[in-house]
Amino acid sequence: MDGASRKGHLDVVRYLHANRSEGCSSRALDDALDAEHLDVVQFLIKHRAEKWSGRATRWAAENNDLMTLREILNHNQDAPTAEAKVVAYKQKQHEMLKILYEEGTDTRPSYTLVHACSAGDLEMVKYLCGKGEGFVKSAMSVAIAGGALEIVQHLHYLDKHAPELLCTTKAMDDAASGGHLEVVKYLHENRQEGCTSRAVDRAAAKGFLQVVQFLHENRQEGCTTDAMDYAAVWGHVDVVRFLHEHRREGCTARAFNEAALRGHVHVVDFLIRNRPDNCNIEHGIKLARQRRCQNVLEMLERYQLR
Repeated sequence: MDGASRKGHLDVVRYLHANRSEGCSSRALDDALDAEHLDVVQFLIKHRAEKWSGRATRWAAENNDLMTLREILNHNQDAPTAEAKVVAYKQKQHEMLKILYEEGTDTRPSYTLVHACSAGDLEMVKYLCGKGEGFVKSAMSVAIAGGALEIVQHLHYLDKHAPELLCTTKAMDDAASGGHLEVVKYLHENRQEGCTSRAVDRAAAKGFLQVVQFLHENRQEGCTTDAMDYAAVWGHVDVVRFLHEHRREGCTARAFNEAALRGHVHVVDFLIRNRPDNCNIEHGIKLARQRRCQNVLEMLERYQLR
């Protein structure tokens, strides 16, 4: 029957089903799907009780075929459904998703919760958590990186009852990198993992001044010269100024050179006035000429004449 299914010989499959007892394996359905023998696929699902692979439920989900899904689960309630759940969620097939969770008994985790967190779908997150969906640690990381505060709060509540779901320092680092100040505050006030110096470094590079200020005032991890360097690279003069006035890490020559190269005239001016040891004006002129940054070039030439 496996061979007949692979070749699409429905009449042979029917005959073997009616007259022989050997049956088939899960390969019959998989091979029929590969070859797009959909009449064979439908026959096998409707008439055979073999335990199909997850491809059967996934195929039903991809085609939003509720009847076929129910037939699969009626024959094998514990049929694999992890991939089908993700497909149903992504395609917003809510009735399909409900059937998969309510009528199927497959306990293997799917990435549905992670996708719901990525979409900021709080109600679905609550539903999936209530169904014991897995990959909660990954889900928490995605929610934090996306700044989904209410989801972070909900998963944190679950964590109190499941300590194995602890975050790492990457959580606050990612929240800072995304500029999600309220999430950073929540993690600071409610979690113990803390962050690393990358939190300030990344927030500074992206110009998230309020995040930089909060971390400076409330955390002890500090930052590195990358903070001011990359704030300068991307032209965030307010962040450069704050770091200069409140931190001791300073910067390297990269800050001045990249600011000159990219035409960030206000950053270049600030660095020359406040961190002259890191500024080679002659080299800055060459870089400004290279990119034809006229405003920077004119300013540096004025400094050169002093």
